[in-house]
Amino acid sequence: MSNTVIQARELGFSYNSREVLRKVGFSLERGDYLGLVGPNGSGKSTLLKIILRILAPSRGEVTLFGEPLRDFRQWARIGYLPQKTDSFNPSFPATAGEVVALGLQPSAGRRKKAVDESLALVGAGDLRDKLIGELSGGERQRVLIARALVGAPEILILDEPSSALDPEARESFFGLLRELNESRPVTIVLVTHDLGNIGRYAGKLLYLDREVLFFGSFADFCRSEAMTSLFGAASQHIICHRHGPEVEG
Repeated sequence: MSNTVIQARELGFSYNSREVLRKVGFSLERGDYLGLVGPNGSGKSTLLKIILRILAPSRGEVTLFGEPLRDFRQWARIGYLPQKTDSFNPSFPATAGEVVALGLQPSAGRRKKAVDESLALVGAGDLRDKLIGELSGGERQRVLIARALVGAPEILILDEPSSALDPEARESFFGLLRELNESRPVTIVLVTHDLGNIGRYAGKLLYLDREVLFFGSFADFCRSEAMTSLFGAASQHIICHRHGPEVEG
């Protein structure tokens, strides 16, 4: 049985005549933790939407667990947090607990226990009975992260999940992701603009600017001549967060 959980081959995508992605290819194994980074407009969110079949690629293909994503059984193995999560109005008639429960399969047992545990994981247990529309941006983000986690997904895909969190909550959240990745293990794809810190948590980096400019480990990133040309040696060394003998030889 293959350990490959995400495989992208020669992916391309265009909006009208504007090419957004070009020949994007990479693969992730079970338990990988990928930081997906790149400048604004580089195609990061588009790539996630193609992986999740929200968008169809213009060219190429992507498989999850060895086959295209096409049915509910596969979706149940994936947790997803989109970039735009601020659309709840103050009169939205659902509690935080009810929103988290939306991440469970209809047949899932012990739903209350699963919701409570997921909210507790992100430090939002006290928000369970509050209306989602009345929460602050940071509180709402925690609830939506809990919804992505509640079904114990095998793949967790997060698009800028920490943007509404304060520094303390952000540090706690990244620690939680690392714990999930190491203990279950969950395969994580995390889109972030925080290139300076993602190397503290993730094991692999994909630097995207319409096409893949780098894909590999952070140790390999620190050795890459192409990345030296792009960032400069000093910044490259800081980004990699692998300052031991393994990158000095």
